Amino acid sequence: RQRQLQTAGRANVPRLDALVTYPQWGVSSGRFKSAQYALSFLAVDTLLARHGVGVVTEYFRRFATSEDRTANFHAAFGEEPDAFDAALRTRLGIAAQE
Repeated sequence: RQRQLQTAGRANVPRLDALVTYPQWGVSSGRFKSAQYALSFLAVDTLLARHGVGVVTEYFRRFATSEDRTANFHAAFGEEPDAFDAALRTRLGIAAQE
């Protein structure tokens, strides 16, 4: 965890909404190297710490009936994805790169 935190904390990283699709990951890999992996790990780690495995699993189960990522996230975690992204960045001391 500490290594991932250090990697993400020192790197320019994309916003989480720039990592939704496979093509977005490809673009991100070219621009941000492996920083998106550190950010993704820490995002999931934070969600697990805050909500537990059951709620994280429920988030993914919601996609069986709805592809609305924002609504699924809000229903499962009680906050908007952008708010979570901002809170995660504040915790890590990093800024979003467009």
